[in-house]
Amino acid sequence: MKLKQSILFLVLVFIISCGGTTTGGNNITEVGNATNPKNAATASATTKALTQATTGLLDATDTLALTTGNYVTIQTEDFDCTLTILSKTLTCSCPEGGSFTRTYDAIFTFNDDSIVLDRDFTTTFDDCMITTCEETITLSGDTSGDMTGTYDRSSAEGEITANSGTASDCSGMTSGTTDFGFEMALAYDDADVAFSGSYCYDGTSLDFNDLDALEAAVDPDGVCDDFGP
Repeated sequence: MKLKQSILFLVLVFIISCGGTTTGGNNITEVGNATNPKNAATASATTKALTQATTGLLDATDTLALTTGNYVTIQTEDFDCTLTILSKTLTCSCPEGGSFTRTYDAIFTFNDDSIVLDRDFTTTFDDCMITTCEETITLSGDTSGDMTGTYDRSSAEGEITANSGTASDCSGMTSGTTDFGFEMALAYDDADVAFSGSYCYDGTSLDFNDLDALEAAVDPDGVCDDFGP
């Protein structure tokens, strides 16, 4: 009898030590398991803001041709924005609250119907709330960057590159209480937008060559139906 009890005891110890139990206290995590939905939403919200900061500026310069005032207001897909000429700032109200402000280092140069966009800039996010991927994300922090290219206001065409990044690879911005950072190049070609660069959320970084690759990395299950710009 004691032999049978000993064998049973050893079997139970073996099963438990190999993770055979499936209830309570199981802290084993599979690789790729439990994709963080806020990571995907943060990447999506960031690319939306960076894209519409650029397209919002271009839309504002179109409107600027029709006015002689110091500022113009425009509506992008998600943001209400104001471009103030003398202070060289684009301020956008975020759809769920908060704002971001992009300040350029000099007033833009206008040549007939075109505008030269060779400028450095800083962007400050102040509790900018964006809903995407079925999550409401709050972005705060500072980035810096530069823009090159020319935009033709009469034809609404141009080839523009806007580089933006945080001071550190994995910090400089927060999404709620989570640190993240990035270095992204936005290429605008006659209304087509492409992204490449690096993105780091909660200490985990990745490089990507296009927006599809970024989406696949942060949303491998394809849950988000409105990712990116």
